[in-house]
Amino acid sequence: MIISKRTHSCLIIEEKGKTILIDPGSYTAQENALKADDLKKLDYPP
Repeated sequence: MIISKRTHSCLIIEEKGKTILIDPGSYTAQENALKADDLKKLDYPP
């Protein structure tokens, strides 16, 4: 399992060929800190 922290509260979890994005809200002070185009394919959320 690989867990990567991307912004204040955003985590990307990768395991067994699946990728999941977890972000509980807009708590990051930096505007546009994470762009969807910078992410690999996500399995969840679709």
